Amino acid sequence: VLIVGVAAWLYTLSHESRAIAAAERERQTSRLLAEVRAHELTDAELQEAKETAEAANQAKSRYLVGISHELRTPLNSILGYSQLLEHDPTLPEHRRPNVRSMRRSSEHLADLIEGLLDISKIEAGRLEIYGNEADFHELLEQLADITRLEARERGLAFQFDLASDAPARVYVDESRLRQIMINLLSNAVRYTDQGTVTFKVHLKNDLATFEVADTGRGVADDELERIFKPFERIEDPDAPVRGTGLGLTISKLLTEVLGGELSVESKPGVGSVFRVRLLLPRVLDAAPAEHKQRTYGYRGRRRHVLIVDDNVDHRTLLEDLLLPLGFELSMAGSGNEALSIVKDTSPDIALIDVALPGMSGWVLAAKLRTDLNFRAPIIMISAHAGSPVAEPETVTYHDDFLAKPLKVDALLVSLRRHLKLDWLTEEPIGTEKIAPHASARDLDAIGSLIEIGHVRGISRILDTIQQDTPATKEFVNEARRRLEQIDLKGLAKYVQEARNGP
Repeated sequence: VLIVGVAAWLYTLSHESRAIAAAERERQTSRLLAEVRAHELTDAELQEAKETAEAANQAKSRYLVGISHELRTPLNSILGYSQLLEHDPTLPEHRRPNVRSMRRSSEHLADLIEGLLDISKIEAGRLEIYGNEADFHELLEQLADITRLEARERGLAFQFDLASDAPARVYVDESRLRQIMINLLSNAVRYTDQGTVTFKVHLKNDLATFEVADTGRGVADDELERIFKPFERIEDPDAPVRGTGLGLTISKLLTEVLGGELSVESKPGVGSVFRVRLLLPRVLDAAPAEHKQRTYGYRGRRRHVLIVDDNVDHRTLLEDLLLPLGFELSMAGSGNEALSIVKDTSPDIALIDVALPGMSGWVLAAKLRTDLNFRAPIIMISAHAGSPVAEPETVTYHDDFLAKPLKVDALLVSLRRHLKLDWLTEEPIGTEKIAPHASARDLDAIGSLIEIGHVRGISRILDTIQQDTPATKEFVNEARRRLEQIDLKGLAKYVQEARNGP
């Protein structure tokens, strides 16, 4: 009986265990099925959100491309005419710095427009980097001039320190480097209420270090990483700052794409120091920088240029640029009109805008080559940012591509290369000459005021000199130009040269 009872108890216990295990298995299975269904639902929602985000991103890219085109169109006229005015020999000398400032500001704006698309290009892996020879000193001087004007408007001091052994020319993507440094320098001025903004450049071998230091508000340690994220800004209710929050993001991404490093040190209430380290190979045996010369014509027979652009202002700009150089011009506002002109004449070169009504510039170039057997060079011009985009069957029909806003030097270089031109040039613009100057007493007074930085006092002395001695007009204009740029170092050198005589 005892044995039977134990066996019955074990059997009952085993049966109950199997029942409990089966119930637990069914319960866990139902939970897993419920979790799988939840994951499927979440995955579907994530996929839908991903598609929505991709659609929004594509819409953003299309919008940025469109707005970039719309901004570049009027900027083409502004930059173009500022370049023409800068090379105009009849422009008064005291107005030349203003025109130069307008030209540089236009180039700055063009770089900012280009930066609108940079983040999308980097994310898509389509950012183009072009390493060419660049005039290192001229690039840095342009950056310093732009920042000096911004700092003066905010009542800040600006210091620019370039190493004496800096190479004259380096290999770099000039537009990208300019974009990086303008973002950093503009931020330094924008976030500094009083004190000094310092721009230092020094090199060790081919490793260049750019330092942008300010005495501004600074950034807390826990905010340092956040400032490099898109659309992130350090909000200060007492001192609101304008901007999109993309400057540092673009600068960091571009620095990394160029193979460099961007770092920052900052203390709240003390200031910040941004450092960019880049490898900039120097150009060996680089020729010394030459002063820009005004081009007034070319040797040889008269060349015929066909200009195709639906924008009247752009056609007028090219007419004002090329007609004084001795070119014969034909103007067309559409592709059909251009085809009619080519049937009756034989242009030596064609400048064609990509965005034409009815027939795109790419299609027009293809028709010129295939239908009319047009063998002259074709230069495509477009206000769309980035590389030329065309249908595969039409992209091979052009010889060169220029982006708007047009740079006069780039256009002249392209014309020279394709037409084999030999330009006629005059004396360099902006060469400094020692004009009849003020008396030694006035020069000594100006020198003393330069040492203490008394700008208004220098201006009053120049007014007196010009009134008492009209023959010193050229000297006074040149001195006033340097004074308006707060270039006291250059003014002191000019006054010293006037003391020493020609």
